[in-house]
Amino acid sequence: MKRTAALGLVSTLAIAAFGFGSSTAVAAVGSSDAAMGFGSRGPGSTGERPATVSALTVDQAGAGAFALSWQGRGDATVFASTSVDTLSASGKQVARTGAQSVKVDGLDPIDRWYFEVRRGTGHGAVASTRQFMLQGAHNARDIGGYATSNGRMVRWGKVFRSDSLSKLTADDDRALADASVKTVVDYRGDGEIAKDGADKLPATAELVHIPVLDDNTQALATALVTALQEGDPSALQSLLGDGKAAQLGDEGFVKQLQQPQTMAGYGKTMQLIADNDGALIYHCTSGKDRTGMMTALLLGILGVPNQTIVDDFVLSNTFNHEHNEQTYAYLRSKGIDVDLIKPLMEQRPSEIQPVLDAVEKAYGGWDSFAEHVLNLSPETLAKLRHKLLV
Repeated sequence: MKRTAALGLVSTLAIAAFGFGSSTAVAAVGSSDAAMGFGSRGPGSTGERPATVSALTVDQAGAGAFALSWQGRGDATVFASTSVDTLSASGKQVARTGAQSVKVDGLDPIDRWYFEVRRGTGHGAVASTRQFMLQGAHNARDIGGYATSNGRMVRWGKVFRSDSLSKLTADDDRALADASVKTVVDYRGDGEIAKDGADKLPATAELVHIPVLDDNTQALATALVTALQEGDPSALQSLLGDGKAAQLGDEGFVKQLQQPQTMAGYGKTMQLIADNDGALIYHCTSGKDRTGMMTALLLGILGVPNQTIVDDFVLSNTFNHEHNEQTYAYLRSKGIDVDLIKPLMEQRPSEIQPVLDAVEKAYGGWDSFAEHVLNLSPETLAKLRHKLLV
């Protein structure tokens, strides 16, 4: 590989390590929803309407195949649909069983599928997989299905979080259109887009560019690129060693609360969610830092317990695992001690917990935070909860 090409790849990989660069367009391998407690027995795919059927979970079991399990005895009918709003009416019956589990296959592997398991004529339990399976993005996820502290649930299929969408395929665009994604919010800066490419979206989706950048992290990414280009891996020790990298991550998220432009970007996203007729996706580069912060704030406002918010935050480690391992392998080949950068590539509870604590202690709770920091009116807050909670 020529030196100029190698340096370009180094820059891309190094910037990606901080969420400011290119993402490898490879779907996560082996990252089932069971990982990190979000699978067949975890909270990630819990059904929206626990009644006679409850605790519905859905796991991918192959292309166009899904394994469902639930609680509730008696004959149950299983419906599948690409539309979550009128699932049993618009979908098709795919199974009827007296058991508490079933495997459904033969569905279109491109589309995102939602399932309802119902007994009798009443409402059943609704769920899908946590991951939105896309060929060109590996950390795309549905934030639906999480239980709130007051017994409600976040609706499936309304809000998605993701890594970069610059490598989506034609099949991915069809999947987004079929999932009624009408708005895509891109948090990347102009420099990131220039390196990684613009989002490739279906004609039915509107792109909204809201740059949300962390100055400290961006400066550190630039320093890392410079060190790699100069061929001096030892320079990273003074930059990131002795706990500096972990400290940067642990302090960086809570510092965002005091950055008005950053908070305005998250507030604008929530306003778009409240006003949007269809589904919305927001994303950054790796789908873990800015996207993780936005998700934590949104779930907190919806009343999701802190522990669930933390679990969702660190779930990026599962879906980014293969991408991260590729980055580590390349950097090792260049003599880089990857343990120095792991704290900035992998999520930890200690990064997001201070944010949750600060909202309660310093800002007086989620309603006060939403009004005074995110600039959301009580009317918008009510509209947001009405749209996203069931």
